Amino acid sequence: MVMETGIPAHDTVQTEVQSVLDATGQGLHVGNFEDFARYFALPYTVDTFEEAITVQDALSLRNLFNTARDYYARIGLVHLLRTVLDAAYRSDGTLSATYETHLITREGTQTRAPYLCHVELSKTADFWQVYRTQYAIDDNAHLVSALLGQSPMHARRAAG
Repeated sequence: MVMETGIPAHDTVQTEVQSVLDATGQGLHVGNFEDFARYFALPYTVDTFEEAITVQDALSLRNLFNTARDYYARIGLVHLLRTVLDAAYRSDGTLSATYETHLITREGTQTRAPYLCHVELSKTADFWQVYRTQYAIDDNAHLVSALLGQSPMHARRAAG
């Protein structure tokens, strides 16, 4: 299927999702919660192998944002590279995509192997918003806790 622009529909969907990932990543990088938050629909669900949480309000989303930023600062992250691998429109008018995340430090090394994520987005009047993210991480309790908006202490208890 080709859209009127001549760009295959699949590429357009990937571009839509990539723009949301880039914008939220930039918000995280510079510490701009408002730029980050505008791309999330509430309630927002986060799933990991260990548990799932539902973020009901902006205060809880801010906590998740701050916890992730704190974790990234602790590991020396300078670049959050997220690349869409596959994306599709779904029949209910939402988007579904799989992307890969690389955590890159000041030294230019990755803090861990890349990990896969699945994201679902819904359309507002102006732009796409994330309403669900699933993280495929089974080897780093600290990262999982940060993505769930939980303190490092929670990760230590979960790890052992």
